[in-house]
Amino acid sequence: RRSPEASAPPHRPHRRAHRRRAESQRMTSIAELLPRASRLKYEIELQLHRVERQQADASDCAMGLAELERQLATLDGLVAAERPEKRALWRLKIDDLRHETCVGRTLERCVSDVGI
Repeated sequence: RRSPEASAPPHRPHRRAHRRRAESQRMTSIAELLPRASRLKYEIELQLHRVERQQADASDCAMGLAELERQLATLDGLVAAERPEKRALWRLKIDDLRHETCVGRTLERCVSDVGI
């Protein structure tokens, strides 16, 4: 027969540290997410051109827009976690991406004109 101590799993603090490391690696950095958001912006613009030529469905454009807005919001949150000397540069890059995109009134108006 086993004693109660033998049936309990041993305490393994190194597993917790490994889990924390894995979680931090899953977190996306600004340097990773900004190029993805930029690529998505480009894909949305291409999709919008296809929608305007009636070669694609406008709902695909709307889904891309929602995802881009989520990515921009995530980027805004990640900037707050950056070192102070890097924040201004990242904010500038994110704002540039936001202004380059048609996520604002222009794209919303285009998509609503098409029928979303």
